[in-house]
Amino acid sequence: KGKHSVDYFHKKLGKIMWNKCGMARNSKELNEAINEISELRNLFWKEVKVPGSTDEFNEELAKAEGVNKTFYELLFMFLIALAVSVSVQIVGVLLITSLLIIPPAIARVFSNSPIAMIFSSMIISIVSVLLGLYTSITFDLATGPAIVITLGVFFFIAQFLPNRGS
Repeated sequence: KGKHSVDYFHKKLGKIMWNKCGMARNSKELNEAINEISELRNLFWKEVKVPGSTDEFNEELAKAEGVNKTFYELLFMFLIALAVSVSVQIVGVLLITSLLIIPPAIARVFSNSPIAMIFSSMIISIVSVLLGLYTSITFDLATGPAIVITLGVFFFIAQFLPNRGS
């Protein structure tokens, strides 16, 4: 673990560029800038602080790698909006909203990493849908509400489990 964030090094590099490589540059200052940038690069690899773990999205590392975070956030929101709008027409607002919100809320109780929470949410969703379908067929109930009630029961039960999540 280092001492400084990626933004710290970005500001230091900007200051070198502004002071030594600007409009009033000369040969001496350009050579100094090359040396300072080389030193800054070495310092970066020794002292950059990379928070978090390998199991989660690391915003600082993404900045260091030059990943366009805004593009991926907008792409993700667009794909979610597309999936929801198509799904709502097929299965209904209540069911889609329940399947988007309740499984992660349940998985959060016993997951200790974001990846575990994603896979737990998927398993909870699949089990809830299958159990809701079975309940619907067995007791001649409406399918959507049966699945939502199943999710609600799972959520209620999960509140009594010991919390392993962070």
